[in-house]
Formats: sequence, structure tokens, C-alpha cells
Amino acid sequence: KAANFDEGYSLAQKLLKSRAALSKFEELCAAQGGNLKGLKQSTKKYEVLSKKAGFVESFDTEKLGMAALSLGAGRLKVTDPIDHSAGFQVHSKISDRVQEGEVLYTLYGEDSSRFDEALEGYKYFLAKTAISQFDSRKNLMGKTYS
Repeated sequence: KAANFDEGYSLAQKLLKSRAALSKFEELCAAQGGNLKGLKQSTKKYEVLSKKAGFVESFDTEKLGMAALSLGAGRLKVTDPIDHSAGFQVHSKISDRVQEGEVLYTLYGEDSSRFDEALEGYKYFLAKTAISQFDSRKNLMGKTYS
């Protein structure tokens, strides 16, 4: 319902800050029989840290999804169990400045032995999210995008 990108972005920010977007999401989940408040959160976690300072340039979201699958957040076959507390949190977005040692992702799951599987299988991706010295928010004219 926005006339242009800037208006749409502003509206989205307003809906996120007011928590109206969250309320709508909860409403949609409830309409399908879900209850977000009933979800348990894992007490076991593993933080993946940035190996260097710079700007987040890209994520391989397919590999991140496969790492979550390894933690039990999904299944390869219909008979595979799902750990409803498993998943991940991404702490930065494309073009964010990060410092060496800053948390890039937090992996969650109840079965800590699955962290090894997720990390071993996707070590390259998780440890080497593309971080460059170039601030991709700036074009050649120096305009900053967010």
C-alpha cells in the first residue's frame, strides 16, 4: 500500500517497531492451530564468531538452513524427529559492520552432539561468512544505504 520504496520501508519499520507485525504473525499462527507462546527455547547454544572485522557482504542461506536441519530444526524424511527448540539467530544483516570476535550467528538445540555435526558439515560457511573491507552501503557517489 506504499507509493514507493521509501514509503514502504518507512511503513515496514513502523509496523516492526510497534510490534503490529508480530501481532499479525501470531494471529496467522493461531489461525493454523499454532501457539508461539508454547514453544520452548533451547538452553543449549553455540555462538559463531566473526574471524575478522569488516562489513557483512553475503550469506549462503541454503547452507545456513542445512546447518539448522542438522540441529534438528527440520527433517530430511517424514519420519525424522523435529527439535522444536532447534534453530539459529542471525545477528547482523548484509552491509552491517562487524568486529573481529563479534557474534554472527547463534545456533540452538537440545542435543549438543548435533552442534558438532552442524559445525563440521558447514564449517566453511559458518566460519567464513563473506566479510569485506568494502562498505557495500556506499555507492561510488558516497551515498549511504541502509
